Amino acid sequence: PAIGEMKSLTTLYLANNQLTCLSGSLYPLLQQGKMRASNNPWLQPAKLTPTTLDYLEEQVSKSLPRSLCTFCILAIDPETKEAYSSHQFWKDAQEKSWKECPWRSEIVFFEQGIPFYLDRQPCTTKDVENMLKDLENKQLYRLTEAEGGD
Repeated sequence: PAIGEMKSLTTLYLANNQLTCLSGSLYPLLQQGKMRASNNPWLQPAKLTPTTLDYLEEQVSKSLPRSLCTFCILAIDPETKEAYSSHQFWKDAQEKSWKECPWRSEIVFFEQGIPFYLDRQPCTTKDVENMLKDLENKQLYRLTEAEGGD
């Protein structure tokens, strides 16, 4: 996810790898024309089942309200986050909050033929509303078999 936050990045070359899916946090780079990701073994239709925004909303809403730990991680300012990034507490907290999202790695959408995992961590109902609005015109899919990695 940190790659998607790089402000000075001009181009991210991910072509000719063994990637099956990318983190949704990289989606803005694709929109800005900063990502090249051709010639990868993307997901096959047999591994995907079309799903709806209603399904996503239901799954995400089950995890609300998010834990205080997750909320603190998302609310912390960049300077403080940088200072704590090497501490084991920070790493444990990030891993714990990631595991609390059972839906996060099973929902996929495509853009320009590239599949992106949803990897957002909404803490409030407003976060969920914003996510659903962003995905409003996208066809969402659920993975029918587990895939690994970003």
